[in-house]
Amino acid sequence: RTLMAPGSRLCLNYQGDVPLTEAQREYLGRIGMTTEQGGEPWVSKWRPERFEEVVAERGFRLLDHATEADLHARDFADRSDGMYPGVPARLVTLEAVE
Repeated sequence: RTLMAPGSRLCLNYQGDVPLTEAQREYLGRIGMTTEQGGEPWVSKWRPERFEEVVAERGFRLLDHATEADLHARDFADRSDGMYPGVPARLVTLEAVE
């Protein structure tokens, strides 16, 4: 990780390897087919605690690790159109420390 100066921030999302509802499984199956057809298949899922370990091992400090419930409370709760983050994706903000 020599491309980022200390203090640089990285924001990313990943698919959490967490329990899913039937509706989430169906939705992710449809999205997965679409991304695969576009040449970008989903090849991994992460357990949230393991993801945190991996980024720490690589010289990053975790600043935020938001779940769909966190995102709903923070960004979607006051929406009047019914849109909400319904899949178990995690939105992560990291800071380079080394």
